[in-house]
Amino acid sequence: MQTAIGPVRQEHDGPAISRLDRVSPYRESGGYSVFMTKIEKAVLLAAGRGTRMRELTAELPKPMIEVRGKPVLHHIIEGLRDAGIRQFLVIVGYRADVVQKYFGSGSDFAVQIGYATQVVQDGTGRVVDLARDFAGASPFILSYGDILVDPPNYERIA
Repeated sequence: MQTAIGPVRQEHDGPAISRLDRVSPYRESGGYSVFMTKIEKAVLLAAGRGTRMRELTAELPKPMIEVRGKPVLHHIIEGLRDAGIRQFLVIVGYRADVVQKYFGSGSDFAVQIGYATQVVQDGTGRVVDLARDFAGASPFILSYGDILVDPPNYERIA
């Protein structure tokens, strides 16, 4: 990882790129080099009840349903961690205790995990407000906590 101290020299016919934060090595885009900001944070949505899966979610929130011996949320955190994400905010709601007991502070998974509670299940859009203090001005990944993604895809966005 490198740090840009001033404007990045323009070496193409596209727009000049200047950043004063940490940047990852450039990625080719449209015939010219583009510096991408390194993403270090992720917000995971794990508050829903999973009502269409009643038999499986009567005692567990949907992100805690096991697939290949681990909860879906565990697979997601590992995939993002392996792509370089180390700070997580997990939005919990229904059966928050199960998620918090399993993951704790995240130290067993070599990450930092904080929690915010969505008291009223009133949609995904409001969750971003819960993440405002965690994210600050930093870019972050926002992911559903109950959708498995092939791990190489995390590396493409982190």
